[in-house]
Amino acid sequence: MTSTPLCFVVVKEATVPTQRPGALSAATLFLFAPPSTVTGRPHAKPVFSGTANLHTRPYPTIDQIIPRKYKELAMSETLLADAVQAYQSGNLASARNMLTEAVADYPEDARFHALLGVASGGLFEYDAAREALKKAVELDPDNSEYRTNYGRMLIYSGAFNEAEKQFRAAIALNPESPSAYYYLTQIVDLPAEDPAISALETIAEGPLGDEHKAMAKFALGKIFDRLGEYDAAFAHYQRANQLTPATYDHGAVTKFYDAFKQVFTRDFLESRRNGGNQTRDVIFIVGMPRSGSTLVEELLARHDGVAGLGERAEMARIVGAISRHHPQGYPAGAATMTDEHYRGFADKYLEEIKPRAQEASRYVDKNLRNFQHLGFIRTAFPKAPVIHTRRHPAAACLSAYFQFFQDEPSAFDFDNLAARYAAYQDLMQYWESVFPEPLHTIDYEDVVKDRDATVKQLRNIAGIADDASQDMDEAAKRDIITSSAWQVRQPVYDQAINHWRNYEKHLGPLFEAFERHGVKLPD
Repeated sequence: MTSTPLCFVVVKEATVPTQRPGALSAATLFLFAPPSTVTGRPHAKPVFSGTANLHTRPYPTIDQIIPRKYKELAMSETLLADAVQAYQSGNLASARNMLTEAVADYPEDARFHALLGVASGGLFEYDAAREALKKAVELDPDNSEYRTNYGRMLIYSGAFNEAEKQFRAAIALNPESPSAYYYLTQIVDLPAEDPAISALETIAEGPLGDEHKAMAKFALGKIFDRLGEYDAAFAHYQRANQLTPATYDHGAVTKFYDAFKQVFTRDFLESRRNGGNQTRDVIFIVGMPRSGSTLVEELLARHDGVAGLGERAEMARIVGAISRHHPQGYPAGAATMTDEHYRGFADKYLEEIKPRAQEASRYVDKNLRNFQHLGFIRTAFPKAPVIHTRRHPAAACLSAYFQFFQDEPSAFDFDNLAARYAAYQDLMQYWESVFPEPLHTIDYEDVVKDRDATVKQLRNIAGIADDASQDMDEAAKRDIITSSAWQVRQPVYDQAINHWRNYEKHLGPLFEAFERHGVKLPD
């Protein structure tokens, strides 16, 4: 009597659209196959193995049991499931690497190209994202989700006409797709008689979930705002925000900010001002969303020597790693680190972003949330310029209220917006009081009123010569990754400063919240 290993491989169903017909079920088992015959690929993982007494029964191979095409299909499903899991857990680099391998092995499977495009976009690799999503659309032109994601990446590059084609094609394929309508309304001024309005109203009142209804309402708000029907626009925006669950925890935010103040004191920062990496080549833009940061970055990037890199995630990953691995967490653990540690963090950061700057001698990181981490940033980069973009609190908060900011939990409620804004103001005031090197504050209103003066000021801050001509079309030559990607490529008018006043009669609760939370308003 002999013992033969029994290996079970479970192939999970993919959680992405248009799963191939005939795919093996979630409980498909490869029986009677030794691990070596089913784990030739690194992503085909045995999830259970045991031993069974099979007497002298011969060992059949996988090819004898299952036709080759089904074996390949099972392998592709396993790889897809692993990539989806990596993506959903936030491990975008791992997902990207798996999917790069997958598109080489399964070049005709649109799902791999589509997910590769989304993962690449999450890693700020937008050329690769567009290439992958374009291929997905070519392979599966009837998939509305692929077209919507491809159109979204086209927006970032300024290819608005092609993006509009993709969104309209997605709508034709799936008239109940709120995301396609939503992104279409971000780049196209739709007339009052456009059928999109009635379609969006149907979606908003239909059986879809609250997230889809909210997206439809945000789109309707944008349409009516551009039509100048501000009461109708506000009603749609208000309903959109009501449909979005409020998850903001103000107590946790203020506790987090107080912890920064305990670690990054004036004495601590003064003692570290000669450590870290002393470069001035990296420029940080910080502030609240919708504060004019994209416009400021764009004005800087119109100089040949400056690369605008958008909202980088490298600094967040560094402090996230400290939070996970340091015994005291973050920011408390930052107090125990040496200059050598901070220099290592700075060098790692530069190593990751420099290749994206290509030939530029300066590079701009516009991750606004870095205002929270300015103590850490100033310790790692004591000489790096920090530009704080600022806007009238009512304008900034209302503009955020009008956006479908899924990653900004305070944006869906006036009280939360005001509380968050007050906490931001307090922390920025603290940083300004303790930093040896000054912060540079740029008010959005000043940028609009006198762009030329702002450009000179920005170039002085960045330490670059004010001798390069400004190419007003330069914005079309690089990716602008923000909800205002379309707006920043349009002419800037004085009306933009006071657009929020069109809604002033609806903003009593917002100003009451400002007073309640101590938000400082300009004179």
